Amino acid sequence: MSAIETIFYIRAILINIYKRYETVFNFLFRFLVGMSLFGIINKIGMQREELEFVGAYFTGTKLILVSFVFALLPSTASFALMAVSIFVQLSSHLELSIFVFLGLICLILFYIRMAPKECWLIVFTVLGFYYNVPYIAPVFAGMYFSLTAAIPIIIGVFLWDYAPRVMDLMALESAGLDFMKLPSTVGPVIEGLLNGLTANYSWVFVAFVFSMTILIVYVVSHLSMDYAKIYAILFGSLLCMIGLFLVSTIADLSMGGASIFIYSALSVALMFIIHFFDLALDYKRAQRVEFSDDDNYYYVKVIPKLIVTEARQRKRVKPAKNIKNAEYFSDEYDYGDKGERSAERKRVSSDTETRRAVTGRRMSDTETRRAVTGRRMPDTETRSHYARGGRGEAGVDYADDDISGTRVRVSERTRDAGRETSRRGTYDDE
Repeated sequence: MSAIETIFYIRAILINIYKRYETVFNFLFRFLVGMSLFGIINKIGMQREELEFVGAYFTGTKLILVSFVFALLPSTASFALMAVSIFVQLSSHLELSIFVFLGLICLILFYIRMAPKECWLIVFTVLGFYYNVPYIAPVFAGMYFSLTAAIPIIIGVFLWDYAPRVMDLMALESAGLDFMKLPSTVGPVIEGLLNGLTANYSWVFVAFVFSMTILIVYVVSHLSMDYAKIYAILFGSLLCMIGLFLVSTIADLSMGGASIFIYSALSVALMFIIHFFDLALDYKRAQRVEFSDDDNYYYVKVIPKLIVTEARQRKRVKPAKNIKNAEYFSDEYDYGDKGERSAERKRVSSDTETRRAVTGRRMSDTETRRAVTGRRMPDTETRSHYARGGRGEAGVDYADDDISGTRVRVSERTRDAGRETSRRGTYDDE
């Protein structure tokens, strides 16, 4: 077995293990994400003495229990748990913590609740900034989500940029539980929060670059060309890197050119690893298939997946033939020879599989026979077919009655009780 086949064989083993224990791996992933998030939140460390018993559940060994609960909860409840944790950590300044908590609740109600899958891109963007690999977030969003994924990416960029400005407001005077002083302390907090929105627009440039990256990756990855997804990763990462270079120069950001290049290269490597385990295609055997039915004409590009077994064999996909070409077999077909009938049905099996993949249903016996011979089943065969409990092309067909000599309109559903078939229909004289 060659080195490449060994790599793909190991990949297949790992994928099979993941599919077998998919629920366990997904739980562990969310558990690790929860550990990272609450670890970042706990670094705020500005909780009131009255709420220390609550904050204790987000630190130390109890953090494992909170992360375990975080992994079990649905998306909306998980984000609500994060909002409570942030409120507790900021509770030393009661007014500011209330405003921040209300803002997070509005985010949960008006977006996260309606986008339970895309909302996790907010978390991945924040974690990406924390671990210095934020460039992977827009590329990943463009590859595996729609264009609406730009919304959570923009929210994540904003939250990461706005968080230090909120921390600066902790130095303001707080009334605490003295409600008589609230009118004099709430005003400066609101003014500080509003000034934080307009103090620096650097996050807008970063969000714009990330949005353009999502657009480029999404468009290129959906093009009908070979290696489209690989080109999408390369072009998207290159655009993101160049865009951030320009933004760091224009907006005077703290990001250095060397760090942007290094972490962009690391993000590209991580995306290629994700793509490798997600999808591996054999573009050398790509083909285009054309066929039609009564309603539509299909023009499909088929790219086989790379599958390497222990016996060093690749799963070959037989080329699908055009359904029109099936009429070529009509002169060779002999209804009296079961061997030839079986052989001809095998020869059009690829057409049946292709149509099943595109239309979501199998070809009925009548459709298969029509594709091979260009004509419908004879009455005797139709009657035999229904006696076995089968179905015709439209669920309705005619058969000859041996006793009355008339044609019987067979209903769509027939029931085989033992060897007696129950039919119902109308009799029409020929």
